[in-house]
This record gives sequence, C-alpha cells and structure tokens, in this order.
Amino acid sequence: MVVLAIPAQQDLIDLIRTGGTRKQYTERIESPGMVTFYFRAGQDCFDRHYERYPVFDIGRMEGGRTLIYPDGDAFVEDSDAHLRRLRRVING
Repeated sequence: MVVLAIPAQQDLIDLIRTGGTRKQYTERIESPGMVTFYFRAGQDCFDRHYERYPVFDIGRMEGGRTLIYPDGDAFVEDSDAHLRRLRRVING
C-alpha cells in the first residue's frame, strides 16, 4: 500500500497510473487530497522500503509550528484537556 498526497506527489501518482512501476494495483481516494494505491500480493517489491511510525497531527499551530503528537495517548490526553476547558467555559 502506498499513500500519496495530491498535488504534492502528483509526479509519483502519475508514474503509478501510467504503468511506470509495472505493478498491478487498485486505487482509492479515501480522503480529500490523498490517494491510496493497493498493490496486489506476490509482485516483486520496490527497490527501497519506507517505514515510519504513525504521525498524530491535527494541524494546530503552537509557537509558530504545527503541533505533532508523539503517540496516540498524547493526542487523546491533549484533546481531553481542551474538551475539559471548553466544558468549564460553557458551563460557567
């Protein structure tokens, strides 16, 4: 599976769509601005493999940078803190 951003990675998207990888795949647009290619099992792998941990980014700016959480627990804890503050403001 390969997930690519539209339009940032349009060159790679076009390469896959035009058969440049010589791999069989199915394509799905599962969220706006992103396209996912699912490659069929049993095909030769690409030359290099990329592995990374999930990124928890809600797009909130803090101190001039985008806040990225180290893991799901940190994301949930921060979200909970914000929701509790909102509840205090709403309820008085």
